[in-house]
Amino acid sequence: MLRRITSKDLENVYNLGNLYDSRFREKYNLEEYLDNNIYVMNLDEKDGIITGFIIGTLMEKTAEILLIYVDEKYRGQKIGKALLRSVEDKAEEIILEVSKNNVVALNLYNKSGYQIISTRQGYYNGIDALVMKKVLK
Repeated sequence: MLRRITSKDLENVYNLGNLYDSRFREKYNLEEYLDNNIYVMNLDEKDGIITGFIIGTLMEKTAEILLIYVDEKYRGQKIGKALLRSVEDKAEEIILEVSKNNVVALNLYNKSGYQIISTRQGYYNGIDALVMKKVLK
């Protein structure tokens, strides 16, 4: 089930985020994001377990995906695609960046119709970041 992240979810989202990045809690202050209307924060939940989440911003008609993560145990179940759609439904265009080495994410974005628009050389500790965009309307 897709739904907006609430304050009751934060500890579980932080725990899942730490699987993605051990410094997730330090990097993302989700408490501040909850009451700020520019942030889109959704999760997928199955049987009370958070399987993935997406964090983005929405300003006017442009959304930027800051982070999308699906627990490895639940990958391949179209959760990532559903999370992307939950933001796409609110915007006319989406922008995101991804490490050129993140094959799983690149496959998702390519299958979802995102196009590479630029490269940020060495952005991720020497690894290039690909900036991608999808125009929806």
